[in-house]
Amino acid sequence: MTLGAVGKATTIEYIEVIANKDDGVEFFGGCPQLKYIIVSGCGDDSFDYDEGFHGKGQFWCTIQSNDGDRMGEHDGGPSDNETGLPYAIPIIFNATYIGNGSGRVITFRDNAGGTYANSIFANQAKGIDIEYLEDAGTMVGCSYKMFRDGYLNIENNVFDNVAGVTPTISGYNEDLFKVTVPDAGVYQIPPDLLSGWVHTFEGNSNSVANVGVSAANPVPANAQTNDLAITTDPFFTSANYKGAFNNTNWAKGWTLLFK
Repeated sequence: MTLGAVGKATTIEYIEVIANKDDGVEFFGGCPQLKYIIVSGCGDDSFDYDEGFHGKGQFWCTIQSNDGDRMGEHDGGPSDNETGLPYAIPIIFNATYIGNGSGRVITFRDNAGGTYANSIFANQAKGIDIEYLEDAGTMVGCSYKMFRDGYLNIENNVFDNVAGVTPTISGYNEDLFKVTVPDAGVYQIPPDLLSGWVHTFEGNSNSVANVGVSAANPVPANAQTNDLAITTDPFFTSANYKGAFNNTNWAKGWTLLFK
């Protein structure tokens, strides 16, 4: 499903995208509002936003096939001028992203920002990375600048079997939150910047837990109801749990995946 410059008066609910050859849901700019979206078996990224997308989302779920790449591929400004406005800064609450065990949870690059809160990320080889570029000290064109300026927030989320990390492993922050550079021979990450991103994992109340979700059943066996981020935005449904599902599977009965 591709959405190009769709406006904020548009609300989309209860959509399944299954076995698409490319991405599951793509956003090219705009600010639509989406709830109850399920993506599965797609050949590339699950949720891909770009071109200044600044919509809202809640109760998003992806279940990857073996062919899937990133669960979230997020770019920022217009493709013909990545430093141009607007940047992509959507707000997403209560996502459940279940990987294939070989890809990455989310990549932020090219001035992409945004917020993920009260979400569950599970069964993926790599965590969340943001791109760092050094341009005369200004970091123009990279998502690290968006993080530094307060436009990229990963808060109150749970990671389950991501990057091989379990609740019994200590010192795992850098395995889950990484800073990447497109050319390590040209760009070097200052240690304080690397530390700033890595330590926001715990600083923003993210955690590691055995949630008990799977491709067969995305409803958590071990509900995560503590340390919830709060929003007063009227679009978002009140939910006293993390992830896209509480104790029932809202996709059951009407989707091909859970018919």
